[in-house]
Amino acid sequence: MAEYRSRSVFIVGEVRLPGKYPIVGEVTLLEVLAQAGSLTATASNLVRVLRDTDPTNAGTRPAIPGGSDTREVMLVNLDDLKSGKMAGANTLLQDGDTIVVVPAERF
Repeated sequence: MAEYRSRSVFIVGEVRLPGKYPIVGEVTLLEVLAQAGSLTATASNLVRVLRDTDPTNAGTRPAIPGGSDTREVMLVNLDDLKSGKMAGANTLLQDGDTIVVVPAERF
């Protein structure tokens, strides 16, 4: 029997329920944000998806801001994504991805 290892992503920042979320099959950014209980009142419409592109690290630890040199950062505007302007940005998440919901700027 092949060894089974669960896959998960991490959600931090301005969401109601930050933490580690399991992913089964193909899961999109919007689906995981919904699992995290949606955005807080202080959230901006910007989300960063951090991904470690080094195959030896994939899924072994969360991708963290300021982490390895093999990190990929995708910046997603949620307003554009929800309106369909950035349909391609509703990316399929991968094991170990970290989603950072950025707080809104205060004036």
